[in-house]
Amino acid sequence: MWLVFGGLSVVFTMVNLFLDPKKKGCKWITMCALSLPVLTVLAAFSRINTWVAHEDWSALIDVVPYWSGSLTGFCVLMLALNAIAMLKYQTRHDA
Repeated sequence: MWLVFGGLSVVFTMVNLFLDPKKKGCKWITMCALSLPVLTVLAAFSRINTWVAHEDWSALIDVVPYWSGSLTGFCVLMLALNAIAMLKYQTRHDA
């Protein structure tokens, strides 16, 4: 599930970057672009919780150190791209 949310967050962020802010539905796309990275992280934590519940310590040892850095970088990148899109909207709106 985290792969689906992650892929959708990338798609919605790219659409948000290149979409004209005056078009109808732009606010919904922005909301999806900002909320899907959060859902990606929550889905990943749900997966980790499942491993803990099943006491699959080898999966935790193998995956969690890499996921923490990857998910942090992913969220920072998505937030930065969405901030760029919002700044782009602000400059078009002010002009």
